[in-house]
Amino acid sequence: MTTSLPTAPEGGNLPSATWLVRKGVRLAAAFAILAVVAVIVTVSACSGIAPHAGQSSAADLETQAQVADKVLVCSFCHGPGGRSVWPAFPRLAGQQRDYLSAQLKAFRDKTRTDPPGASINMAGMAAYLSDAMIAQLAAYYSAESMTPSSAQDLAGVAAGKNIYEQGIRDKIPPCLTCHGARAEGSGTTPRLAGQRRSSLEHQLASFAADTRPNALMHKETMNLTAPQISDVAAYLAAQ
Repeated sequence: MTTSLPTAPEGGNLPSATWLVRKGVRLAAAFAILAVVAVIVTVSACSGIAPHAGQSSAADLETQAQVADKVLVCSFCHGPGGRSVWPAFPRLAGQQRDYLSAQLKAFRDKTRTDPPGASINMAGMAAYLSDAMIAQLAAYYSAESMTPSSAQDLAGVAAGKNIYEQGIRDKIPPCLTCHGARAEGSGTTPRLAGQRRSSLEHQLASFAADTRPNALMHKETMNLTAPQISDVAAYLAAQ
């Protein structure tokens, strides 16, 4: 491969400084456009979105750009790729696809409401999401890998493991009955393994107090004490 200097514009033997600057600006703009397109394509690939044969690439990029915009908005609370770094916000990465779809639709349709004192209005965030966009977001986050957590409270992890696997006689059934031996969930049953401890504590306490309405989960958690909730959350966060 050979590299040649740019030819001079018409009317001159050597390229002027102004012409070279303009040439450089045009090349920089072209590279910038290619970089933006590459980012959009990367995000859409993770979202499970691929161009259909024979369709306009411009239309495909418009859809991909819309998904990328939504992912960016979600990242402000749930972190890049859904790997939340804020204790209060759940991790979306690696979550069950059907669960994510169901919860986004519930927020949009106001069948799931934000808990009292919530800092983010999820109902408002999801209000204008179409079914297609929800499906694309769910596909994106479910395909992302979750960042492993480390156990910080070994005693709590051990106690929580016992409750999760064996339950509490005559009070609490084993959690693994629904959420699986490894707490990975299935379908519309959420993955709990690797979630933020504070987020899990908040959700379990909300189910127990019935401030997040769910008849089954209220029955499962209503007899848990605050320390027991904390132990179960510690165990799940460490997985």
